[in-house]
Amino acid sequence: MFFNRHSAREKRQLLLPHSIVRMTKAIKIPALLLAASLVFVPGCRRAATSPEAPRPRIVSIAPAVTALLFQMGLGDHIVGVSSYCRLPAGQTRPVVGDALNIRAQPILQTEPDIVIAQLELKHFEPIKQIRPDLRIERFSIERLDDIAAAMERLGALAGKPAVGVRAAAEFRSKLSDVTRQTANLPKPTVLFALGFEDLSSAGRGTFIDDMVTAAGGTNILHDSHVGWVQPTSKSIIGARPEIVFCQCMPGRSDDARRYWTNLGRGQGWPRRVEVVEDADWSMPAGHLAQYTERLAKVFHGEAMSATTAAADASWLDVMDRVILYRILAAAAVGMALASAGLALQGLMRNPLAEPYLLGISSGAGVGVLLGGSLAVATVLPTWLTTPVLAMAAALVTAAVVYGIAQRRGRLDPYVLLLSGVIVNVFNGALILVILQFVKQEEMIAFIGWGMGKIPEYLWFRPGLLAVCWAMVLGGWVCLMLRSAALNALGLGDEVAASSGVNVHRLRIEIFTIVALMTAAAVALAGPIGFVGLIVPHLCRMVLGPDHRKLMIVTAVAGAAFLVGADTLCRWADTVSRHGELPVGVVTAMAGGPFFIFLLRRGNRRGEP
Repeated sequence: MFFNRHSAREKRQLLLPHSIVRMTKAIKIPALLLAASLVFVPGCRRAATSPEAPRPRIVSIAPAVTALLFQMGLGDHIVGVSSYCRLPAGQTRPVVGDALNIRAQPILQTEPDIVIAQLELKHFEPIKQIRPDLRIERFSIERLDDIAAAMERLGALAGKPAVGVRAAAEFRSKLSDVTRQTANLPKPTVLFALGFEDLSSAGRGTFIDDMVTAAGGTNILHDSHVGWVQPTSKSIIGARPEIVFCQCMPGRSDDARRYWTNLGRGQGWPRRVEVVEDADWSMPAGHLAQYTERLAKVFHGEAMSATTAAADASWLDVMDRVILYRILAAAAVGMALASAGLALQGLMRNPLAEPYLLGISSGAGVGVLLGGSLAVATVLPTWLTTPVLAMAAALVTAAVVYGIAQRRGRLDPYVLLLSGVIVNVFNGALILVILQFVKQEEMIAFIGWGMGKIPEYLWFRPGLLAVCWAMVLGGWVCLMLRSAALNALGLGDEVAASSGVNVHRLRIEIFTIVALMTAAAVALAGPIGFVGLIVPHLCRMVLGPDHRKLMIVTAVAGAAFLVGADTLCRWADTVSRHGELPVGVVTAMAGGPFFIFLLRRGNRRGEP
């Protein structure tokens, strides 16, 4: 009856010992609190923490930007690079093109959020039409201050502005330390040279100029040149830099040091020649703060003459040697092109025939590029590989043009010119293909060669000049021996054949000789046009059609013409702040109007 009067809860309490009942009451409240925390706290944490922002996918077509992103620890954002970008060891990224070849498909295949380049944004308009949401960012990194600004901007683009601000602050701090340490020290005059045979350097408004100034030096090109230039030996010798700091190709340190030491031989400069093979010296990125500190140690270190090489003895002053070898090179090129043009015009009985128009020059140019690349990749000397491959390529081109224009044992002069135009286009495409595989630091030298320029380094490495002069003189002697046959050929194939001239063999011989002489000219100075068109015509107007006289006078006149044009280019450099004008530009400016004059003259005479 007692149990019936109590509830079930009371019955359990009466049955349990009193201590257990008290323990249960004591545990109940904390247990409820713990359960509530397990349920509500994770939910509160999820509500308070925002989801992580997606990582921007970046395609960098600018090598400097690529280097900066990796240096800042943001390399994992990069999903595509250009063919000129240098990645850290162990890193690989898809190559999507370069500044010379913007392609939409490989860029879009990486599914980027941002594309960064140093080009104008108009080059990316086709890509924007396909992906209007794609962000295109243009960076211009020309000065040291631009590097710090780029760090801050890249950090913001990657969604990590603090990283960019911190990197920029460290960069500026290191530069300030170097500037402060060198502020009260003497400021030596400095040439910062990129290469030595095909030299380029930097004037005012470049990060190289900023580095030299921050390191406590005075750039000899600061007042005379703006931007990136190719200074002449005359301007360098006149400036007499106390220190030459040269970045050269791998394996060329000894040659570079000997070159600069010999250039200032007997004049008390340079006091020191420092040579490095690290290509990062010309890459505007974060490491330049440390490199500026290294420059300061070179400028103001204790062992200022430790790396100076011994100068070679010579019977001429260096400047005289530079000018003499340059005149000899210009004379060889002018003689070769003018004699070759005269021979082709007499052979074809066509006043417009010349090596440049027939594609032989561009064919030799392909060989020169291959020879230069082979010399860089191997131990073979440039003076050997360049003429040999230029000869081979010129012979192949001449054979192709000759084969296209020949019809049943006769040469059609109009088909010959058309085939020359076609071969020129094809060789131009081959040159562009070769340049795709050329390193960025080699591009400047090839561009200068492609515009037609008499080199200045021949005084230091005369082997190339000797080989090319031998080819030119040998070819000219062979043409002289065939001048009488060319006179007979001018009366017609039948008359020449009846006079005992083997017309077919003569054409093959002339084409072969012309190809070899043109190869020598292109190996020395690049594809210089219209010399073989202008000079033979002017000589023919004065002397008449006799090739026995013309071959002598044309050779001398061609040499004088190109030496004069090169002298004009050297004079123009004294009034220009942007480097020397290539001689190929001068001959093209003279040859273009002359070519039009010949066409108009032929029309007035009723000639086709």
